[in-house]
Amino acid sequence: MDAAAWIRSRLAGFTCAACGRHYRRDHIRVLAQREALFFVALDCRACAAESVAIVSLEHGADGSPTSLGLGDPDDLQPALSDGDPDVLASDVLAMHEFLRGFDGDFRGLFGTPRERPERPGTAGA
Repeated sequence: MDAAAWIRSRLAGFTCAACGRHYRRDHIRVLAQREALFFVALDCRACAAESVAIVSLEHGADGSPTSLGLGDPDDLQPALSDGDPDVLASDVLAMHEFLRGFDGDFRGLFGTPRERPERPGTAGA
């Protein structure tokens, strides 16, 4: 079993902080991995709450995962505030998807029309 599948199987035992229902494996997504740290999206099917967690893994002598570390259990709970949060979990996930295909051309993305380099096939558009 790979590390992402192992993480999903363990996090399926956790419950949503908003409604108390268990997360389903197919609603737990590993967004990224940096060495032993995994960035995980948890979507509650019951109440539609979204959370993002940072999970660390410890490995046994044979290299297989042995334990799961969550820096702070509050990482699995949605932030509570008096009003709407400035950044939602869905905003973070949307930015993750955008950056996956972003080519790094900030001038083309944010520059004024005369600062933007002409892209092939866009002349006279």
